[in-house]
Amino acid sequence: MASNFVDNIEDDSEDEFWIAASYVSVFKPRRPRLFRNRTNSLTELNDIDFHSRVRMNKRCFCNLLDRIELKLRYATESHGGVLPIQQLVVALRFYASASFFCKWRYALSCVFTVINDSSRAAR
Repeated sequence: MASNFVDNIEDDSEDEFWIAASYVSVFKPRRPRLFRNRTNSLTELNDIDFHSRVRMNKRCFCNLLDRIELKLRYATESHGGVLPIQQLVVALRFYASASFFCKWRYALSCVFTVINDSSRAAR
């Protein structure tokens, strides 16, 4: 009777092994991470275009950025972190348009995090 119990355990573990092995062959390898070069809206846009996107002139934007930049800065840039100037532009564009569907070239989860962090920094 004891040997029957041991045989059942060995059979179960062997079955589990083959089930797990079949799953390993199904999964595809991960895509390589993509890091995009982000544009600096402050230098690339003229005053009118900048105001139409952010609803703020450049001087006021720089003043606000100086006040909250240290609260927006990440400890490391190794994860392709979003710079404080880019975070503030994303947050202000969201506040101006109340939409997540602008052409930001950021993942939606990144936009949520940036808006949350920017809102906390502005308090």
